[in-house]
Amino acid sequence: DNPTSERPFPPESGVRPNPPMLMARRRWVFRSTAILTLVLGRVWCGWVCPLGTVLYWTRFKGVTERGVRLSNRWRTVKYVLLSLILAAALLGLVRPAADWMGKNPAASGIVIILVLAASVGLNLITDLFWCRYLCPLGGAVALLSKIAPMRRIVRVRCNHCSVCVGACPMGAIDPRRGFVSDPGECTVCIDCLTSCTSSSNGFQFSRPELFAHRHSAVESGQATSGGPR
Repeated sequence: DNPTSERPFPPESGVRPNPPMLMARRRWVFRSTAILTLVLGRVWCGWVCPLGTVLYWTRFKGVTERGVRLSNRWRTVKYVLLSLILAAALLGLVRPAADWMGKNPAASGIVIILVLAASVGLNLITDLFWCRYLCPLGGAVALLSKIAPMRRIVRVRCNHCSVCVGACPMGAIDPRRGFVSDPGECTVCIDCLTSCTSSSNGFQFSRPELFAHRHSAVESGQATSGGPR
């Protein structure tokens, strides 16, 4: 047997992978995402994530109109999955899985397609089910977002029409708490701004409450979607 035949890039292929360069690129992506999240909040999920984009485009109108809201306890599932992945990484179980995917591209492609199809299908339960409740990467950036200075604010002229509640694809706005947002769940998609009937929503930099479960600002003279009147 030829020992080089099992390599992802055998010599005869002419491909010369550069592991240090690949690792440097990965670190750059991780660091950039962390810095962006620490400043602006969960913008990765709202503006960058490819899977999140697909799921946003494949929402079902009937589900959106019904505004199905599951218990907030479901949101802890993504943190459990994140913890399991971190534990697996510490135990050295992630590398074998990555190696298997590299050696079995066809099977890996099938797995990815099945996961994508399942994620889209979960939109039948509630909007962005994967993003809200299951995504471990979303759980990681959600934790960082809780200390980000960028915050959604609600001005006192809010007329409590609740339009923003239905417009938020993440279900992050709580009408029982003065229409404030959970910074760990808000993806800064600005759908609440574009749907607001009183121009009372906005985003601004402020001092966050460290790891607060719910946090927003109710201000009367600060920059908002409609600006000061």
